[in-house]
Amino acid sequence: MQKINQTEKLLDEINYLRNRLLAVGTKKGLSHCKTLRISRELDKLLNEYQSNSSSFSSKHTPSRD
Repeated sequence: MQKINQTEKLLDEINYLRNRLLAVGTKKGLSHCKTLRISRELDKLLNEYQSNSSSFSSKHTPSRD
């Protein structure tokens, strides 16, 4: 159950940063330092989510022997 809560929290953070990235990028431009900082932070969270979902998937996928 704790893993699900962590995943939900991570998805909430990803969605928040995604929206923030769009807003800042539209207002300040795509190459602005603030836009780039948010983009890097979002990349880290997306990588973390991908890593977590890959490990979860491999543990809960039946083998095909």
